[in-house]
Amino acid sequence: MDGINVRTISAAVGGILIGLLLTFNTSAKGEYYSGKTITILVGAGPSGGTSMYGHLVKQFLGKHIPGNPDIILQNKPGGGGIKMGNLLQSGKLDSTKRTYVALFPGAFPLPAAAIPVSDKITYGPADFVAVGALLNEPAIVAVRANTNVKSVYDLAGKGLRWGSGGRGASPSLVPLFINKTFGANNKIVLGYKGSGTMIKAIAGNETDGVVLALSTLKKKGGIVPLRYILAIGDKSTIPAGIPDIMDLVDNEQDRIFWKFFADSNIFARTFVVHKSTPTKAQEILTKAFDDMMASPEFIAFCKEKKLPIGGATTEAANKALAFYANLDPVLRKQLQDMVK
Repeated sequence: MDGINVRTISAAVGGILIGLLLTFNTSAKGEYYSGKTITILVGAGPSGGTSMYGHLVKQFLGKHIPGNPDIILQNKPGGGGIKMGNLLQSGKLDSTKRTYVALFPGAFPLPAAAIPVSDKITYGPADFVAVGALLNEPAIVAVRANTNVKSVYDLAGKGLRWGSGGRGASPSLVPLFINKTFGANNKIVLGYKGSGTMIKAIAGNETDGVVLALSTLKKKGGIVPLRYILAIGDKSTIPAGIPDIMDLVDNEQDRIFWKFFADSNIFARTFVVHKSTPTKAQEILTKAFDDMMASPEFIAFCKEKKLPIGGATTEAANKALAFYANLDPVLRKQLQDMVK
């Protein structure tokens, strides 16, 4: 062929084809969430620490997801997370067609479903997959500072009032089990839509105490002087000066419950999806959470806003979910009897 270099043409065509393939592959990776919406569900009202971490993820997660999806947040309070869990399990929120990333209020609603602590719970730990874990922190038992309660032992024989959103959440279960372990007569006041309203209830003398995550109390508890009398969680996460429940309980039956509760704190700020969520979506979300947690911008923002992060991994959260999903029947029966 006069004037035409066949090798040059072949190389040019090959280069075009490679370019098109690279463009297609890059586009395909980002196409999954292109034009889609991810909804973050918060199983508590807008005033508390759970919602605070939901908004944190809403602000940063999308920066690490190819396809630039819209990310919105919806509060689904009710029953201490039970309403949200039931909605996802029922399919009324169809996780096969739209991505819902859920944050339960506190560490206990997911493990509690393994017992379960309420006949209203229709979901279980096996129904969820962790895609991101922001923080492992203890639950703190706090009372109004002007009470004469200086330690958990001072609750014996007293009938303090404790605010809670629902019966299946930590703010309800912990004071009731303190009754059993320490001979108290705590009363639960239900109906609060978030940790912020629970703390305001103490300030307004509606209640006397509350059980909340440490980060929530640090961020929201400034409106009323509080005394921290007990911590429940991994010993390495408990600040000096706050008694660890496992150091105070001798009765073996009681220790079973308190250890079950303490070990659940891996879920304190863990984001999950329903198991029906497509595997591709789960993989993208997990990578996005990992990238977000390693982002200097995200770390600097959390430090500036005094929002603690760290100490938890998605892998550890999923191992814990598997443990609770396959709970030993003897242990389950023991826990059910204790809760009753």
